[in-house]
Amino acid sequence: MHKRFTQAQHWRTEVIPRILRPYMDILAHTNNLRDEPVAVDCNCTCLTAASIKSIIVVRFYRLERITLETCACRPVPDQLVARGLFPCAPIDPSLAVEMRILEFVSLLFLRVSPNNTAWCGALEEFLQKQGYHMMGKVSYN
Repeated sequence: MHKRFTQAQHWRTEVIPRILRPYMDILAHTNNLRDEPVAVDCNCTCLTAASIKSIIVVRFYRLERITLETCACRPVPDQLVARGLFPCAPIDPSLAVEMRILEFVSLLFLRVSPNNTAWCGALEEFLQKQGYHMMGKVSYN
């Protein structure tokens, strides 16, 4: 119980405030995640030795493994968010999920029960946010 509280506190007070700016930047630079993010490597400003971190990324259409060079001024969660990915852990993530998937899933869960057209409604809204518009409505009832 104490471990969960400590982890939640760490996310709330350190991780989320730190990745909020990169998250807002990625939304602005990708038209709300419609376009592919382009990660820009920044020059290291700290004196700590860099290390290589391997991350598995869950995307809509595939799993992939990426490697990041990290140090004190470029933590893994910050680099992942700058690439449109959300880390699974606040300090040393080994898995990240594409933010588009998280957006889609959140839209889906807003509609799940008792609406029997949850999937269609979530998909339509997700595609609209990506810039694709349906030409008409079809009722399947």
